[in-house]
This record gives sequence, structure tokens and C-alpha cells, in this order.
Amino acid sequence: MTEPATKTSPPTGALLESAYWDRHWARGPKADRYTDLRWLRGNYSYAVLDSLLKPILPKDDKRTFIELGSGPGRWLVYFQRTFGYRPTGCDDSPEGCEVARATLAASGVDGTIVQGDFFKLTGEYDVVFSAGVIEHFEDPSVPLAAFARLVRPGGFLVTSVPNLGGVNGFYHRVLKPETFSTHTRITLPELRSWHTALGLQERLATSYGSFSLLRMPGDAFAHHPRVQRYVWGPAYRVAAGLTSRACFMLHRRGRRLDHPVVSPNLLVVAQDPRAYQG
Repeated sequence: MTEPATKTSPPTGALLESAYWDRHWARGPKADRYTDLRWLRGNYSYAVLDSLLKPILPKDDKRTFIELGSGPGRWLVYFQRTFGYRPTGCDDSPEGCEVARATLAASGVDGTIVQGDFFKLTGEYDVVFSAGVIEHFEDPSVPLAAFARLVRPGGFLVTSVPNLGGVNGFYHRVLKPETFSTHTRITLPELRSWHTALGLQERLATSYGSFSLLRMPGDAFAHHPRVQRYVWGPAYRVAAGLTSRACFMLHRRGRRLDHPVVSPNLLVVAQDPRAYQG
């Protein structure tokens, strides 16, 4: 199912326009990459996120789910396949919406894609999810408040953002300082306090991703194509692959080495305290 596309302008305070995301998703992976969950099992941070969410979120094919900034649609497939939810995605990028629709169709998942402004959305959902979205605003607490308004009684707000402090922030300051013109740095205490201020009860707050280098800027030397292609690109792939394998070995043994100093991602899961109305 699709909703009619409408022309949208960047939401107030957004650090990037939809045209940027159109270009980003146009050159991204094709829809058939996400038809199963191999993409999740092969990425350490995604695999850990999966293990963190499963003990908290209920499985129920009657519950509704929305992803804000749904991009290629992979998380729509994940939440439907893993928890049984009825998925909706919202993005202000026309290209991102088209890719998400193609992903749902290729995966055989029945869902709705809405092209539009997050701040104008209405309705209530059992699980409201965003990953890598609110940091693209001057004040990340503003979109987070808009997302929280979509959570129905007893529902969950799940928010994941990149950790641009610690080691990961150092990588970007040295290798790709322009990151900070399109991202607002968010700390774990800030992310926790914003959810609490919205009247939500914290169920989980953590850093995750261990010492995996997958969030290190792999395109740091894109402005020097030969260096990028023959030096940095191969070196990055080897280093990221080795650290990812080491992290997976620990993960299979039930261990994770996570701390905001080293981990590349931050996560808060919070729940509306009102009684669930199924």
C-alpha cells in the first residue's frame, strides 16, 4: 500500500534537505538486498541491536509499527519478520520512499509508505522507531518530541543514533570533519533525559557496536579518488572486517565490550506508561 507523494520542504531545523537523501538512496543498495535478514546477521551493530530489542518488544501481529526516516525499508522488513508488526514507513525523500516500496514488494511484506514531513504525521503506533534521524536536526529533541506524540498508550519509542563522541567522534574529526556540519552530537545522558522529559519510562539505555570500525568514514578520501580506491578503501575494508569478526566472536559467547568511549551507536528504548489498549 502506498500513500500519494507530495512535495515537501525540509522540516524546520533540518541540517540536510530531501535532495541529499534522494541522491544517497539512488546510489544505495538495491531493494532485493533486504528480502531476507542476511544483511542483519552480517553486520555486527545490527546483530547486537536485534539481540537488545528481542527481550523488550513483544511479538504480536496485531501491533502497528512506524519507522521515521524509513529510507531503503530494511527495518520495515525486520520488524515485520521478527515481531509480526504491521509496518508503516515515513520519509520526506521521494527516492527513499520508492526504494522502500520496492523493498516491501520484493520481500512480500504488506506495508504502507508515506512521503511527507515527520512533524505533520498523525495517528498512533505501538512501536515508533528511528535510526540515524534525529541527529540531522539542530535540536534533536524537537523531532524526538514529534515522534513521541505518535506512541500509543503502552507503546514504545525506540531511538538509535550514531555516537559522535569518544573514539568514533575522533575518527570523524580527523578524517571527515564535515560530518559535524550535518550531524548534531548527542550523548547518552542527553538521549536518556529527552525520553524521560517526554513522560516515557526508560526500558533500556546503552551504547552498542563495541569496537567495530563500521562507522569509521569509509569514504574519507573520496576527494582524492586514487588514494580512496587504492589505499584507504582497501585498508578500511580489511580493518573493519577484522574488528567485526572479533566482535562477532565475543557476541557468540554472550559478551559485548560496550562503552560510550568506544561504541559507535547509542540506543534508548522507552515505553509510554499508560495502560496498553490492545
